[in-house]
Amino acid sequence: MSHPTPSPSLVAPSEVPEAPDAFVHLSAAGVSLLLDVTHGRLPAVVHWGAALGRPTLDDVRSLAAAAVPPYVNNLMDEPVRLAILPEHHAGWSGKPGIGGHRSDGADWSPRFTVDALDVTGEAEATRASSGPELVDAGAAVVTVEAHDDVAGLALVLEIELTASGLVRTRAELTNVAGRRECGRVR
Repeated sequence: MSHPTPSPSLVAPSEVPEAPDAFVHLSAAGVSLLLDVTHGRLPAVVHWGAALGRPTLDDVRSLAAAAVPPYVNNLMDEPVRLAILPEHHAGWSGKPGIGGHRSDGADWSPRFTVDALDVTGEAEATRASSGPELVDAGAAVVTVEAHDDVAGLALVLEIELTASGLVRTRAELTNVAGRRECGRVR
């Protein structure tokens, strides 16, 4: 039985031609953090644990494919990719990473598209002829900027692997809609 390959879900690469398409590998103090920031989607953790050494792009693609959960009955047609900030539009049925709505009930399920990816510190990128690149760094901060034009929201995610191997995350959500009313945000 073969494992399905990760799919771009509802956001195809052609829909977001300028979006970053990369895997980011951070490693320090015997810990590796491998992030999937492909196809304009919010980052997902592929691996967080023992150091992976210097993985190749093929190694990283294999790890990402192995992380896809198996198909089971009575669930989504595609495996659900769990981003650091889970979104309902991607098939996540649990509690979303951002919950809220406008006072009229609109915009309750944001659909963020990544605009920018930045890795601070010493980083080395490996680009394939097609598909995602691999960014390899030591202790660093990964900053992901995303937006949802329909909901009028901007998002900045920071994922940091410290020199001691600790992982820290931070999210900043901004209302850019020009509408001041907001029903609820949690």
